[in-house]
Amino acid sequence: MTIDTSVLDSYRDFMEEDAEDFIKEILSEFYTNAHELLKTLAEVPTEATIENFVRAAHTLKSTSATVGATELSALAASLEENGKERAFTEIAKQLPALRETSMTAEAELKKLYT
Repeated sequence: MTIDTSVLDSYRDFMEEDAEDFIKEILSEFYTNAHELLKTLAEVPTEATIENFVRAAHTLKSTSATVGATELSALAASLEENGKERAFTEIAKQLPALRETSMTAEAELKKLYT
């Protein structure tokens, strides 16, 4: 499983009846933001686009962690580091996994929280 359910479930402990709406809001924002970020991360960057790529990878890393998508967060962290190091070949190797992992994470989140 690619989702750590304890991350979102922890909101239930202190938000009680408001937790479900809050979780739905967080997930809705995640889906929208992730789709936009993945557009930036869809292709191997160039020197001209590397800064946007690194920023998008960093943001995806954080937002994925917020919803418990730990594998996606780890992959985004690796892409962020490879971007900082200008490791374009490594980035190219990771992009297929990014697409697959993001689709899997979204499907699992929707299955768990819809």
